Amino acid sequence: MRVIQRICSILLLLVTFGASALYAQTYDKLWKQVEQAQKKSLPQTVKLADEIYRKGRQEQNAPQMLKAYICRETYQEGLTPDSLYSSLKYMESWAQSERNPVNKAILHSLLAYEYADLMRKNRRVLLSCTLLTVDEVPEDIREWSISQFVDKIDRCNRASLQDSIRLLNTSAEQYVPFVVLEDGSRFYGHDMYHLLVSRAVDAYRQLDGFSVDSLVQTRIERIYLDMMNAYRHRAGSEDAMLLCSLDYWNWKLTGGISQQPYPTFRMRQEKANREYLEVLNKLIKEYGSREVCAEVYIHKANHLRRLEPKRADEALKVCEEGLKRYPAYKRINELKNIREQILQPELILTMNESGYPGDSVNMRLHYRNVEGFTLNLYTTTLSEVPWMDHGINKDTYRKYARKFSSTHFGLKPLPGKDKLPEDVPYLASDTVFEFMIPRETGVYILQIVPDTETARTDDKFLVSTRFKVLTLDLGDNRMEVATLDARSGQPIAGAKVSFYSSYDEKNRKAMAEVLTDAGGKLYYPGRVKSEVMWRVKAETQP
Repeated sequence: MRVIQRICSILLLLVTFGASALYAQTYDKLWKQVEQAQKKSLPQTVKLADEIYRKGRQEQNAPQMLKAYICRETYQEGLTPDSLYSSLKYMESWAQSERNPVNKAILHSLLAYEYADLMRKNRRVLLSCTLLTVDEVPEDIREWSISQFVDKIDRCNRASLQDSIRLLNTSAEQYVPFVVLEDGSRFYGHDMYHLLVSRAVDAYRQLDGFSVDSLVQTRIERIYLDMMNAYRHRAGSEDAMLLCSLDYWNWKLTGGISQQPYPTFRMRQEKANREYLEVLNKLIKEYGSREVCAEVYIHKANHLRRLEPKRADEALKVCEEGLKRYPAYKRINELKNIREQILQPELILTMNESGYPGDSVNMRLHYRNVEGFTLNLYTTTLSEVPWMDHGINKDTYRKYARKFSSTHFGLKPLPGKDKLPEDVPYLASDTVFEFMIPRETGVYILQIVPDTETARTDDKFLVSTRFKVLTLDLGDNRMEVATLDARSGQPIAGAKVSFYSSYDEKNRKAMAEVLTDAGGKLYYPGRVKSEVMWRVKAETQP
């Protein structure tokens, strides 16, 4: 595992910051040695990381110490997995003795996440343990119960956010290279507060499935409310206030009410959906002049599309308005993608792959943003449906096919009880068309061509056949096969049945070809395996 990946997973601060001028060049050289060593030797990597840690400690360089410590322990754990437990004890001691309040908060955040991760990895063992009431927490972490883990994670999380004012006033730039700044962090002024809030929420969410939902929801809601209150009263934090409001409501809609019993959940969800749209509209009204408000439009458009009933027309208008107001926003393509998805044509035809000659069968159509399609029917010289590596293509038509007929079908979007009138043109409809199986037996190709050029053409094989085949396992490694006329049920004598080594049509081998007797039956000789397949040829033998 690359060191930078470990750092990112621990701090959720992603994206390259470039060569930093904030720390001494000697550290650069040491970290390059670590990068080279990790490709060759874990012990050497651990040794080099330890050198950086001791150097950072001597120089009181907290960012280098933190990065080196996490790097060292990560690779040490790869050598000796049990070293994680001694590492946690050392970090506890470090956090207790650390005098710098921000460093202490970071260490508590690291501890909370490490304990939560350890708890998650040992989920099965913890859930199977008998709950015991004990006054003291065991010295050995491996003997902890669920409640003891939860209590430790809870205390570490709360300690990490205790001095919120100091965290707000501390720039994450001071902690490069331990912290790798991401672009979105600029909206928060790169403060340490929002970073540790994100980590605390993630640590709590890892407790899902341990029957502590009430505690988790209470803690996360309190964190978000405190965060919004802090930015609301902090000058120049309008962007941060907007983004943390979106984060709060995203959690509330996805996790904050998901544990409610049904139908309580359904009612609370409907209420939350209404409140969410009201909040989004207020954010647009209050912060519409700020570029980052494009994120509100992205959230609103996505949310409208997911509602039941879906509100595609309104979502499309939100996209158009957002694109007009914030054309240069870095993530404006998100709105363009939503708009394209709403307008994306779709046409899916499903029907049986075979049918009786002359029968009328149903074609089931699922479509949207398509006014019609042309159904082309091709005859082929194929005696059976072949294995196709890349599906039916131009070479298939050129080598085997000849157009037999072409029919155009018109389509209109269909209203429904779960569709608002203005949304009907953009939402999927389902209908059924009748199609007559060609009277002449053989292998055909159906080509479905939508009227719009942006929709995909679909190609399907269709077999016109009178055969219906029944099989019966007789035991003693024998199988009886009966070939019947699918309409009359009368046996078909002289039908050639081919047996193959497997269902894999590309690599299969022919094992036997047997003709049915006067009663339309045959008995497959030899051992019958589950992977053996049979195929009835479209022709019969005299």
